[in-house]
Amino acid sequence: PIPRAMPDPAFPISPTIGLLVVSAFATGWMTGTCWVRRRQPYVAELGVLAFLAFLWSLLALLYHIVSEPGIQHILLDLRYVPITLIPVAWVVFSWAASGVSELSLRGRVLLLAVPLMTLFLLATNPWHGLVFEGIAERAGTWGVVVGHEFGTWFWVHTAYSYILMGAGTILMGVLLSRSHRRIKPRVALLLAGALAPSLINVVFLANRALFDYVDPSPIGFAVTTLIYGVCVFRFRVLELAPLPSRALFESGSEARLILSKDGRIVNQNRAAEALIPGLEVGKDVRGLVRELWMLRGAEPVRREIRLSEVKTPGWFELEVAGIAIPGPYHHEGRAWLIRLKEIGERKHAQARLESQLLGATERAARVTSAMGSVQRVFEPRLEGIEGLADSLLEDLPEEASGFVLAIRDAAGELREKLAENLEKADATADGAPRRRPSRAPVPRSAEGPRGTDTPEADPIP
Repeated sequence: PIPRAMPDPAFPISPTIGLLVVSAFATGWMTGTCWVRRRQPYVAELGVLAFLAFLWSLLALLYHIVSEPGIQHILLDLRYVPITLIPVAWVVFSWAASGVSELSLRGRVLLLAVPLMTLFLLATNPWHGLVFEGIAERAGTWGVVVGHEFGTWFWVHTAYSYILMGAGTILMGVLLSRSHRRIKPRVALLLAGALAPSLINVVFLANRALFDYVDPSPIGFAVTTLIYGVCVFRFRVLELAPLPSRALFESGSEARLILSKDGRIVNQNRAAEALIPGLEVGKDVRGLVRELWMLRGAEPVRREIRLSEVKTPGWFELEVAGIAIPGPYHHEGRAWLIRLKEIGERKHAQARLESQLLGATERAARVTSAMGSVQRVFEPRLEGIEGLADSLLEDLPEEASGFVLAIRDAAGELREKLAENLEKADATADGAPRRRPSRAPVPRSAEGPRGTDTPEADPIP
């Protein structure tokens, strides 16, 4: 063992350790912020990255604070848990932020294959020495630093980590190239944050004595985490980033297909795969659903069609539109975008409504016919009552004409009511209102109108 060197009285601790304290505080604060805002898009991926950076900074800080060699060895091994997982979290966040496509669960599991193998070999390292060949103690400016002599698998893990880090950085570059010019400076800040840990780690591996054998990588990831947090929460860069074409193609519940000019399937979404059996890229759609290919044309087509060669036969709303694709030799190819939307429930609702309307029309016609019959039977009789009352009014004295006048008025009102009801029934049934019959004129005697002599209180039977 090399004895500890005396620390410089002007600097009682290493500046790198002081930066580790700052990075642990910063990444811990960012982890808490991501937890509070975890329902926002992209925050879950950023939170995992921030937590692993916080764990790495905390373990590195404890490793340099503790003086017991046994505890230092344990902390040294525990640090490799976040070290092996951070590149995966890095590329998952970069993948989600770039919007290239959705990273499937299978893809995430495959990304974890090498890190999990590294952790397994690290746990069994005393039996094979593939990760670390031994412990090395070096005299630094501020004391003895315990480190490792790297084994074969360590360099495999390092190469894999750099591949993932490079892939994440490239994805950020893709996001920068696809972004609108107004937000390009903010996306460029994301790209700058992605480069920070890689540059620091390259310098450390090239000359570890420059940092007094204190790994500054947690500091680089703390810088990256803070920059990412500012871009996500303050500038909302990822909310303004363009959506990927695949996400737009997959959105919605309608089936979408892209066919080449000779009828072969170029692309399809999940809804189309669930609807049409045997759907694969390169297949001829004419052998699957011939109606889709027969309805193409020079002009866009939109109609309702009944399909039987699908998993759930029924009515669909079909839309076919041509797509002009620029070719490599300055000519345009032709493709077809087909959209299928299931409208079975709508068709059933329309059928029920039409049935209800038909029944209502038939009932209205029956009511109109019945009311017409009633009017044909009663109208002559009511007119006769009115005529008889008018004749009686001419012969009866004025003091005895009140009752007859009331009967005449009641018959006239009843006849008008029948005509009005029949007119309403005709309008409801077929929109052709009948003509209301006019009331018979009231004859007046020489002395003046007898109708005005009737008191208002006289009852009308």
